[in-house]
Amino acid sequence: MRVPLLDLTEQYRALSDEIRAATEEVLASQRFILGPKLEEFEKAAAQYCGAPYAIGVSSGTDALLAVLMALEIGLGDAVITTAYSFFATAGCVARVERLRSSSTSIRTLTTFRRRR
Repeated sequence: MRVPLLDLTEQYRALSDEIRAATEEVLASQRFILGPKLEEFEKAAAQYCGAPYAIGVSSGTDALLAVLMALEIGLGDAVITTAYSFFATAGCVARVERLRSSSTSIRTLTTFRRRR
């Protein structure tokens, strides 16, 4: 018997109308990057987490990289992760090690937009 690693069919079926409406709203607005939907998401995520701010990024890889950079993880730091992970997890660690070992400041390579 095949057991799928991840099957979201039932979850999608229950939420499909809501997902399609939200997608259509974004497509109609043509605001694919930044925009009001991202602001709504960031406010809701911050409230859910009990944090003053939240930042939406384009992928889980970017989220991992942003956290490692914010914590100033770099060359010589130990980072423990699981073997059962997407390869980008280790790639993010390797990337911040390379950035920290260069003479360029990591802060000049990435800027984050902050809102109040």
